[in-house]
Amino acid sequence: MVFGREDYGLRNEELDKCDMLVTIPASPEYQTLNLTQSVGIILYELTKEEHKLKNRRKKFVKVDGDLKRVMLEYYDGVADKVYDREYERNLTKKTFRVLIGRAFISGREARTLIGFYRKIGEKLEVK
Repeated sequence: MVFGREDYGLRNEELDKCDMLVTIPASPEYQTLNLTQSVGIILYELTKEEHKLKNRRKKFVKVDGDLKRVMLEYYDGVADKVYDREYERNLTKKTFRVLIGRAFISGREARTLIGFYRKIGEKLEVK
């Protein structure tokens, strides 16, 4: 987990490295929370969600870091072939990373996506 600075949050370069982004709603009059408050709120919410999902997760095997990295590499390869403009490639890659981070996909789902993006990459090479 990465928390932003109290005065201006995270830099764009730091945000680009994150899988998921979370914001904490605050008062319009004073939109800043100190780090201790932010950490406490996030940990509380995560613990609350963990208790809700505990029984549903018994059959779910979360994707590991290496498998996720491979899946993102295949996706990036397809995006590089499909988009001519760098800003379009960067936007679609960032959007996919945020989506995958929010989805909490399983290892099986990741392997399915890897196969799908590998096939797309092969088809694009043929042209």
